[in-house]
Amino acid sequence: MQINDHKSNWWLADIGDYLKVLANGVVMLQPIIALAITFPLDLKKQIFLASLYNLVKFTSPAFIFGIVFTVIRKSDSQNKLNLKSYSKTQWDNNFFPTFAWTLIYLITMPNLQQHGFYHNVRTFIWQFFSGNAAPHLWYSVMMLQFLLIMPLIKWVCSFVGHNYQRLFWAVIIIGAIYFSWLLFYDHFVLNGTHTKNWYLLDRVFISFLIFGFYGGLSWNFHEELQNFLFNYWWLVVAIYLATYFWTRQVFLSSHQITN
Repeated sequence: MQINDHKSNWWLADIGDYLKVLANGVVMLQPIIALAITFPLDLKKQIFLASLYNLVKFTSPAFIFGIVFTVIRKSDSQNKLNLKSYSKTQWDNNFFPTFAWTLIYLITMPNLQQHGFYHNVRTFIWQFFSGNAAPHLWYSVMMLQFLLIMPLIKWVCSFVGHNYQRLFWAVIIIGAIYFSWLLFYDHFVLNGTHTKNWYLLDRVFISFLIFGFYGGLSWNFHEELQNFLFNYWWLVVAIYLATYFWTRQVFLSSHQITN
């Protein structure tokens, strides 16, 4: 679908909507594969399941990129978000459903809780807002943070506009913050001594910062990106395959699964 005529077709689906649908569908595979891989299987089946699990881990970045891309597209004619209508829309579409399902999980399926169980009001509230009510709710907690900082993302996108110099500095600054955070996380959490007690950092929005801000900026330059993808799709596929097999090998090594 062409997305150039965005002002008259603001209500139509865009690539962000398709990314959200794809991510929501595939994310349900993750807990299934994670459970299956714990079974006593031979090496080939373990490698297959681990490779499949790594393949579907794109869901969080895709969903964040998609939701920000769509919000920025729909508010393209505004310098800033209409906070009243935006807040109402996000409460109806995201916050209320998330809170409702979290409550259902805690009351009817308390055995699904992660990192302990609630035993009083304080621990119930903690499990509710931390995303520990069910294995996949860390994803919702992280996503809601991006909805809360959307006014900031919108401000950055409006400031950059279609100015290439501002785009350059925005990409550099956001990328520097993001990769600095990854180095910190890798040293202190992933391969450090705080794996268990700092586990909440994997659902802090900074861990996915680049996908949100770049998703919004992608709308500002969507025509250029569309032309690039049409002409150099093969390069994108090659980069994807290279990064996939690299992260696959890291995943297999970190879980002590060897070819």
